[in-house]
Amino acid sequence: MRAVVYLLTAAATAYAAILYRNRPLTCLFAAEIFLAVFSIVILLSLHKKISVQISIPIPVAERGQKVNVFLRIRNRGWFPASRVRIRLVCRQQFGGEQQTFTILSAVADRGVTTERADISTVFSGRVFLTVKELLISDYLGILSLKIRAGEETYFHVMPEIYDVPLLVSEQARRFSGNSDTFDEKKSGDDVSEIFQIREYRGGDRMQRVHWKMSARMDELMIKEYSLPLGCPVVLFLSFQKSGKKRENFDRMLSAALSVSFALAREQCRHYLAWYQADEQRVLRARIEREEQIYEALELVFGAISYEQPVLLRELYREQYPGESWLTDLKFTPLLTVIRNGEEEIPMPEKGGKSELVV
Repeated sequence: MRAVVYLLTAAATAYAAILYRNRPLTCLFAAEIFLAVFSIVILLSLHKKISVQISIPIPVAERGQKVNVFLRIRNRGWFPASRVRIRLVCRQQFGGEQQTFTILSAVADRGVTTERADISTVFSGRVFLTVKELLISDYLGILSLKIRAGEETYFHVMPEIYDVPLLVSEQARRFSGNSDTFDEKKSGDDVSEIFQIREYRGGDRMQRVHWKMSARMDELMIKEYSLPLGCPVVLFLSFQKSGKKRENFDRMLSAALSVSFALAREQCRHYLAWYQADEQRVLRARIEREEQIYEALELVFGAISYEQPVLLRELYREQYPGESWLTDLKFTPLLTVIRNGEEEIPMPEKGGKSELVV
């Protein structure tokens, strides 16, 4: 619009200069043309000389909390850029909702300017921030050029964690199962792994004598086998799109992670497992302590929602053959929990009184 107004103004000046044969108006018209050409030449010289980098010092936030985003704008040209407009797109990992922000700035010749933007989101998960494009304008504002950027980063928004009444059965507490992880302090009966070799003690079974070591040491030496630390509980996370509200993913994540925290507090080993659509396989994270849940969230937030139904429980068995567990709970965006592939139970809610038994 400014370009049209400027052209009309220059045309009117030229018309008046010719009509009245006025020298000052002729000079004014020449100045208008010169300024426009000079401004456009500088703009063209700045094209591809402007770049932007995006950074987030603390890439983790609670829901609704503002995240500080810094944009570092660099000008490698010999002229200042007085009009720089940055279009920033904020996209949710789950659901794909987008927001667009526009940031106006200026940067000196051969200089760097840093702009700050405060961004908040009401949904949990991974949030991508992409510099979609840069728009630089000439000094008169009559012409603009787009520069594709594509710079991208992300931050994580933590789901709400609440207390879940939980009862861990004695069977789950004593569960060993099949596992590649073994107890470092206790021995067991898994012959695939030796816990330690020690001297013979009264009552030891002769089947456990390490004959080669005994011959070398000239006394009976006993093999103690390892105790596998299997996980009695598996928490499945379904990221299948259901056509329901985006907030259902939030509620599902909050419920599943709240149960995971409750299990960790009760020292009940478990897995978080989900289908990774882009890799077409099941990923999982072993949880024994609360801090491991935060480490697992980096992987969970990288999950991609999918359209077609996935037999998550069956795929898990195929991918991890030979493993056993006692209880599995599948959390879905339909706000349902399916126990052991059959029984549907209420999803744990904040302030809920019903006790979950595993």
